[in-house]
Amino acid sequence: MLVSLGIITVIMAVILLGQTNFSRTLVLTDTAYTIAVTIRQMESYGISSLTYTHNNVTTTNAGYGVHFDSTMPKSYYEIADVNKVAGSQTNNNNPPNGWCPTGTANTPEYKPGNCIYDNSTEQLATVNLKTGYYIKQLCGVIANGNSSTLYCTGPTTPGTLDITFVRPNTQSILIGYSPLTGFYHLSSACIFLSSPDGSTSRMIRVSNLGEVEVKNTNTCT
Repeated sequence: MLVSLGIITVIMAVILLGQTNFSRTLVLTDTAYTIAVTIRQMESYGISSLTYTHNNVTTTNAGYGVHFDSTMPKSYYEIADVNKVAGSQTNNNNPPNGWCPTGTANTPEYKPGNCIYDNSTEQLATVNLKTGYYIKQLCGVIANGNSSTLYCTGPTTPGTLDITFVRPNTQSILIGYSPLTGFYHLSSACIFLSSPDGSTSRMIRVSNLGEVEVKNTNTCT
């Protein structure tokens, strides 16, 4: 009887451990796809040039996107890109000219934003990750570099990642920012998502061609 009870206990422990691992992986994958769907939704808003109203001020032709900040690993922002605010980042600069479509001033094609998150007037919503799950790193392949030239945040290297879509382009504008080294124009961006215990991860990859995919890898390309 003791042997039988011992065998049953071991079997139950294995089953419970397997179920826990399965549930953790399932929730992690679901969270990753939620982020990917959010990016797609912002793409739809940006391409359709959804009108944005804040404090009774209506802005047309705005870009839409998602803002990630390594200092906020458990949430991210949905944004409407309606400002060109000098000094919005700590190095007191907007991204270099040519990275973000501007259109022609005083015409219907004029774009009001600068393809980065400036302040709370641009914030549509805060999206919180499921309890315990977190974004452990933001990376991106630097445009005009080789495939190994990366911009990455980390525990000792804070930074942000903005993914923006502006009418009429289906391509995404990907901009990384480090308070130490400035802005980075990216050809692809990667959001690394982790389970609560750090044992399992997923990557959401966005290319400047507008591709959005969830991958089981730790390599940003």
